[in-house]
Amino acid sequence: MLIVISDHQLYMREAVEINRLFQSGMQLYHIRHHNISEVDLRSLIEEVEPKYLSRIVANHNHAIARDMGITRFHFTEEDRKLWGKKKWKNRSENETYSTSVHTLEDFNKLPDFFEYAFLSPVFDSISKPGCKAVKFDLSRRDLEKPIKLIGLGGIHSRNVHEALEMGYDGVAVLGAIWESEEPVKAFQKISLAVQSKIGS
Repeated sequence: MLIVISDHQLYMREAVEINRLFQSGMQLYHIRHHNISEVDLRSLIEEVEPKYLSRIVANHNHAIARDMGITRFHFTEEDRKLWGKKKWKNRSENETYSTSVHTLEDFNKLPDFFEYAFLSPVFDSISKPGCKAVKFDLSRRDLEKPIKLIGLGGIHSRNVHEALEMGYDGVAVLGAIWESEEPVKAFQKISLAVQSKIGS
C-alpha cells in the first residue's frame, strides 16, 4: 500500500496533481488541510475526477467531506481519544476509517474496525525538521489484528525498501512529494522502488 498525504497548505493546482497521482498508481490520498475553508475544500473535491472519490480520505472537516460523497475518514490520535468508545458504536458500515499512532502499544489497543494506522516517525521527517526517527520494535505488534500498519515519516525513494523490510504493510509519503518540484515524478520514483521491492 502506497499512500500520499497532502501538505498542510493547499498546493497550487492540487486537484490536477491528485488526478495525475491517481493515474500514476496512487492508491489513497489523504486531504489533511485542517485550516481549509469550506469553499476551498468543496472546490478541491469537485475537481477530483469522480472515479477517484472513493479513494480520497478526509483527515478533517468530515461532515463537509461526507456531504461531498467521501466515505473514507482519518482520525488523528487526539481526535480518536476524544471520540471515545461510545461514539465508535455509531459508525457507518458504509464508511472506512484510519487513524494514527506513535507507539505499538497504542496500535495493539486499536478497535479492529480501522482499516489501517499510520505509525511514525519511521525516519527523520522531511516536512517537520527536528522530528527524529524512532526505532520501533515491530516484533511487539499484535499480529492477530486485521489492521494494516503503515509506516510514515521521512520516507522517500531511497529508503522506502528499508521501511518495507522492517515489516510495515505499506508506507505513506508527504514531504518527498510536496517538497519536490515535480510531485508526480517524485511519486513515480517511490512507486517504482516499492514495486521492485515487492517483486524481489
